[in-house]
Amino acid sequence: MLRTISCLTVVASTMAFGMVQAQDKSDEQLLQGTWKVVVGEAADKGVIVGDLLTFAGDKRLTFQKERGQSVANQSATFSVDPTKKPKAFDLHPDKKPVLGIYELSGDRLKMYFSRPGQPRPMKFDHPGTDSIFLLVELERQK
Repeated sequence: MLRTISCLTVVASTMAFGMVQAQDKSDEQLLQGTWKVVVGEAADKGVIVGDLLTFAGDKRLTFQKERGQSVANQSATFSVDPTKKPKAFDLHPDKKPVLGIYELSGDRLKMYFSRPGQPRPMKFDHPGTDSIFLLVELERQK
């Protein structure tokens, strides 16, 4: 009986430790991997649904756009600040930074961006309002 209780204690402790480790992951770590745009709206009416974004451990974000037979890849570095309300996401391409906000919920990611050099959006709204140029909702690819 005592042995069974000891085994259950070890199993429960291991499970609790695993749950704490998952909760300890930073948003930057949780973003790692490939995401597909499932909803997208741009102020310039550009088509973005179906595009892929890949977050790498070196703070590099790669965009893959398929248009018919052609595939275009672009990349930039990124940074996140989950302590801001709403959470801040900055893209750093070769030109001016692109400021945005994000919301991460499991395998869903919502991101809103301003035009390069413009102030960060302060709320989730539609393009053309509150300096929002682009909104995307993504789903993690497995």
